[in-house]
Amino acid sequence: MYKVTSQVRESGSMTTLLYLVAMLSVNIGIFNLLPIPGLDGYQAILSLIEGIIHREVPVKVKYALQVLGLALVFGLMIAVTYQDLLRLFK
Repeated sequence: MYKVTSQVRESGSMTTLLYLVAMLSVNIGIFNLLPIPGLDGYQAILSLIEGIIHREVPVKVKYALQVLGLALVFGLMIAVTYQDLLRLFK
């Protein structure tokens, strides 16, 4: 991310900068729609499931899935940050 952003900044092209920002926004939006607990995609899937079974999913189950999903997302963030730090100091 740092290398690409600095290359775009050095090029001085406003079009390229806007394209980069648009692509980052689209990627974040797609990631947010994944059905991982804690993200919006999970909420959509949960609403769909509740609509199909015509009752609400128990709160304890929702809570457990949210904690699991957020732990997975935080784990992914830590792994990516670790890899970035390794590349930075290599």
